[in-house]
Amino acid sequence: MPGVPPWFPPRFGGGHVVCAVPPRRPRASPLPNHHMKGSVSPKPTRCVPRCRAGAIALLATFALTVGVRAQHPDGSPLPPLQPDLVRFATAKSADRDTIVEARRHTLVDGFRRLLRVAVSDRTGNPDTLVAGDAEALVRDFATRSERILGNDTLSVDTRTVLNLSERALERRARLFTKFYSEFGKFRAISPLPADRVDANLRQVRGIVEQMRRFSREHEDRDLLRFAHAVRVVLDNQGGSGRSVTRRAASRGHIEALAACLAKHGFDRDVRYFIAERDLAHSYLRGGETEKAGAALRSARACVDLEGIDPVLRADLLSLELEYYKNRSYLQAAKDAATSLERMIPAIEQGVSALPADDLRADRRAQLGSWYVQVAFVRIANGQLSSGHDILNRALERPGVADDDAAQMLVLLAQVKETLGDYAAGVRTAQRALTRSQDPGLEWQARLHEAACQALRGRIGDARKALVATADLDRERVPANDLARLQSRDALAHALVRKLDGDLEGALDACARALRSVLKDATSVDRVRALWFKSAILLELGEANEALEAAFDAREYAKAARVNPRWQMFVSDLGIADILLSCGRPNEALERLDDALREGGAFLKSQPALRGEGRRLRAESAWRALDESQRDPKRTQALVDALGDAIIDLKKEGRGRFGTLRVAAETLRAYELVLEISLATTNTSAAHEVVEDARTYHQSLDRPDGAVRALAWAEVDASMEAIIARAAEASGDPETALHHYTKAARLESRLRAGLRWRAPDGLSARFEAIHDRMAYLHLKAAQRHGSPARARQALLFLEENRARSLRTLVAAAEARMVARTGANEEIGLLRPRKLDGDGLDALLVDGRTVLVYSLTGRGCYVFGLRGDHAEVHEMALDRKGLERQVYSLLSNLQGEPNAYKAGAVVDFGHRLWRELIGPVSHLVRDATELVIVPDGVLNGLPFGALVERPVATPADGRDLSNVPFLSARPGLEALTVAPSLATLTLLVERPPAKPERTVLLVGDPDLGHKSFTPLPHARTEIEAIAELSDNATVLVGPRATRGHMEAQRPGRFGTLHIATHTRRGRVAALLLAPDEAGGDPTELKPADVMGMRLIDTNLVVLSACATGHGKTAGPEGLIGLPRAFLIAGARRVLASNIEIVDDKTSRLMQLLYARMGSKHEQPARALLTAQRALLGSPKTSWPGFWAPFFVVGTP
Repeated sequence: MPGVPPWFPPRFGGGHVVCAVPPRRPRASPLPNHHMKGSVSPKPTRCVPRCRAGAIALLATFALTVGVRAQHPDGSPLPPLQPDLVRFATAKSADRDTIVEARRHTLVDGFRRLLRVAVSDRTGNPDTLVAGDAEALVRDFATRSERILGNDTLSVDTRTVLNLSERALERRARLFTKFYSEFGKFRAISPLPADRVDANLRQVRGIVEQMRRFSREHEDRDLLRFAHAVRVVLDNQGGSGRSVTRRAASRGHIEALAACLAKHGFDRDVRYFIAERDLAHSYLRGGETEKAGAALRSARACVDLEGIDPVLRADLLSLELEYYKNRSYLQAAKDAATSLERMIPAIEQGVSALPADDLRADRRAQLGSWYVQVAFVRIANGQLSSGHDILNRALERPGVADDDAAQMLVLLAQVKETLGDYAAGVRTAQRALTRSQDPGLEWQARLHEAACQALRGRIGDARKALVATADLDRERVPANDLARLQSRDALAHALVRKLDGDLEGALDACARALRSVLKDATSVDRVRALWFKSAILLELGEANEALEAAFDAREYAKAARVNPRWQMFVSDLGIADILLSCGRPNEALERLDDALREGGAFLKSQPALRGEGRRLRAESAWRALDESQRDPKRTQALVDALGDAIIDLKKEGRGRFGTLRVAAETLRAYELVLEISLATTNTSAAHEVVEDARTYHQSLDRPDGAVRALAWAEVDASMEAIIARAAEASGDPETALHHYTKAARLESRLRAGLRWRAPDGLSARFEAIHDRMAYLHLKAAQRHGSPARARQALLFLEENRARSLRTLVAAAEARMVARTGANEEIGLLRPRKLDGDGLDALLVDGRTVLVYSLTGRGCYVFGLRGDHAEVHEMALDRKGLERQVYSLLSNLQGEPNAYKAGAVVDFGHRLWRELIGPVSHLVRDATELVIVPDGVLNGLPFGALVERPVATPADGRDLSNVPFLSARPGLEALTVAPSLATLTLLVERPPAKPERTVLLVGDPDLGHKSFTPLPHARTEIEAIAELSDNATVLVGPRATRGHMEAQRPGRFGTLHIATHTRRGRVAALLLAPDEAGGDPTELKPADVMGMRLIDTNLVVLSACATGHGKTAGPEGLIGLPRAFLIAGARRVLASNIEIVDDKTSRLMQLLYARMGSKHEQPARALLTAQRALLGSPKTSWPGFWAPFFVVGTP
């Protein structure tokens, strides 16, 4: 995303940024970008470091009377008066008024200097010689200031000091002389040895304490002001920032000075400005934002006073900028950055005129910090071009220190990474490494290098960069930066693992990132890691878990120290995105209404973010409308709302690099307007939308290489989808397919990359594009009616279904490596693209293959037999089919009765007509039937489909005469496959060579009364053991996961598990606790995929609903059966619904008897066993036998 420094997790495709940490100096909390979801730097610390020769020297000017020196004959250490005060002695009355008027903002300084001369003159101490009576001069100065400026403080102070006794005056003069003598020694030696520094500072501090005691004894307010000021100077000179205690003491000294000046009426004095400015710096550094605001307001009231150096004005701007960012005053922060940027050139021109090398070096360092700070703001507000140019200009300045250059290069690497210019990002990060000696900066640079290498596809180089971070001296990293860097290091590892296909490993790295910020409940790094976690979970299909993580992120955003309103709003957008992706538009709409209402005032300064919220709200409202509710009034209101969103989005200007996030959102808004126009048959409006979108897309200013940059993928994908939709609506399916294919290719690149953002519904959009492509292929195949066109459409569907398996296999391989430490292949290789030859190899004699596709535009069935292929559209749409399937499943549960029997036969026949009827001629004489289900059909027991309606008995128990599919004459085997590509791989696998026959695990002692005993499961295990040779049995308390894994299940030809399941979106098998008194252990799909089962022919899951899983769009069902296949098993026997213990035991015994005595393959043996139960009136109820199915090799 353009304009997003990478420590802001961009919500969308432009910012694949994982590791950026704001440079240690400046420690700026960058502005929240209103283009993206993400976060800001969590530390409300000041951007600009204190400059030793800048601000301190100016305070020293005030406190120590450094000015035009006149050499005293006796070598007195006292500095002389400034020229205007020397002229005051000889000036006429009117000219004296002019001098006082000119001194109105530096009265404290001028009065103290004149008073010191008067006291020296009266006590005979050498000082600046002035014409006339020194006492009379100071009295006249005080009187004129009271008359001209209305402040009698100086008159009172004059009387107080000059009325002191001679002894007291002598003591006062000696204190000044001693102070300047000691401080003069301190300043005269350069560089000063450390021991001399400490010794001189102790001496000077002692003198200052004597001054404070004297001022209290004699109510000498002038001396008190001087003592307060000197303490502040000494704190800075002595490095008060080295400890928390000394920082607190230093802050107390500044507070005392400011309070003293204000109490004495000098709150419009330059010295008061400096004190309040320093207080603001101290408060910001300590995170006390409210106090910092008060101090800044006091300083701002004085900023226009004469005598304030431009450097101090610029320094105040930098502090104000930091304060505005912490308070989310975004426009004020932008204005401050603009003003600061204007002041920098003039200050930079004066660097060469500074008298000393150390002063010039300090000023350059300060300028470098300001450059970085301004660049932060520019980049954070979408002005990548400006930020990029500022950083390059700053790097080209002469005399840039290595540390300053390293900071700028780290930030520049973030910019390159945000832009998707990963090669340049790598080079810039490597340049930063050559300039930095700071381990924190080196760590950041390495993380940038790793991220950019990974996003370039160079995973090996990315790993090397991450390994290099382990060699850094992390003990030198400040403690307050360490946790943040550790968190972002973990997220960098997550990125690399994600791009290497290890989604589970990426989640583990996310968990590590969260643990690293565990102690800081308000850390924005926690919010970012949770956003990241939700994005990965959504890609894995874990929508509920993704939603939970997004809600957690919002809760932590509430407690954020920095920009909580902004973080909560973007969290709400992420939650709404997930809800919308899960088909819950009404909940998304409610969430967005609340967010937009609560963020009304806040969003006025962020039009692009408001536009994004409006677009998402319009989409949610559109999805929530039924077709009957899409009347002209409602649809026009949505189009108007989208128009407002587009206006908001376009308010954000585009620089040389373009605003990719805004562009992507704007095109998505156009796409939705087009969809609404087409749905309401407003073709003229649709044509205008396409032309507007095309014009806007062409107007985007792309940098060199942008065609290849991942950051542009979402922009281009949206444009391609718009063109495709328009072509589809105009009756040009070939053009539509062409552009949908391009959009899908670009979206695939986006899904392959990991973005720092809350989920944005990209998975849903990706599936929608493929759903439309599938519909066009299917419609074309149906229209043409040729086998060749039907096969072409089928191969397209198969490529989609293979995507999930590729991801899951990669995750399984990663688990095996983690578990065994050996980098070895698992049993099931990564699937290749299914081609025509592979399809022909599956269609052996007697086998019919039925492939189902449930798209949003219609439901289709493919029938394949030999070289014949055909496709048919069903009468029911997806929702209608879902209602039929759920009705059948609900009636199959439990014991039979007359009503259930009638419903099962009725719905079974309806589904036969829809699913089998169009291709019944291909099923009629088939000996083997292979079914590839889709969507809700993954949970359907196909064997319970009824060919023709028949009457059912009064008690509903004897259904042995019902013509179920399982009872069809001539059918010998019924098998389910996740996809034809998976089936091809399973069929081509070499024969298994198991060491043992069967591992039987059942009737576990779960240790809790809530789990009903399974006595027939024990009987089942014992009977199967008798039927098998060399069986290993684990029952009761020995049926634990630990004992099972100790047996190395991959050695056995058959793995049989009879137990309870824990129901959920994905079923998990329950086993006995590994320790007595513990909770049952779960065997989840994620655990199964790491098992090595390459010599396992069959896995039997004799438990309730073991076939349940989550449906990942076109990629099929992901659950226990597929997990066992990925682990290497050839086939899995599972169940669709709840099963009955005693009937299941009987079915399993028949199954193993057939496999043993008749040596039948599992699918054939299962069908024979099911027919045996169906043939008996007592066990013919399909709920007893139909739930079981074989998935995998026929």
